[in-house]
Amino acid sequence: MTAGLAEPYGVKILLENIGSWRENNLMVTEEDFIALSKGDKWGMLLDTGHANVNGWDIPSLIRTLGSRIKGFHLHDNDGMTDSHQPIYNGTIPWNDVFAAISEMPSPPDLTVEYNPKYADDIMAAVGIIRNELPHKAI
Repeated sequence: MTAGLAEPYGVKILLENIGSWRENNLMVTEEDFIALSKGDKWGMLLDTGHANVNGWDIPSLIRTLGSRIKGFHLHDNDGMTDSHQPIYNGTIPWNDVFAAISEMPSPPDLTVEYNPKYADDIMAAVGIIRNELPHKAI
């Protein structure tokens, strides 16, 4: 497996929740994602937009996986299409998501992943994250 090839180089593989059931390309269900998180050769990368379009309970998932989540792709959408909109511009319950992230024992990597048409909103996202997660490094 890829994780075994990466290990001698000190590279950690992260598994991301990708796809959408609406697009018929969903790679794993929420339950599968949780089960996969129990592997010790990889970490998890939670994409908030992908989770939202698939109806996943993002705050609960964050609390369930805890420190097994090594990174996030942060973006919003309307719950129907993976449009990579700015934070607070869609249907993700961001107050609950940020509360769950703030409970994590170690700070994960946070990546703002916006559609290029929202490029001007990226610095605002950094400000939101700094405000919502003041004790986490960014």
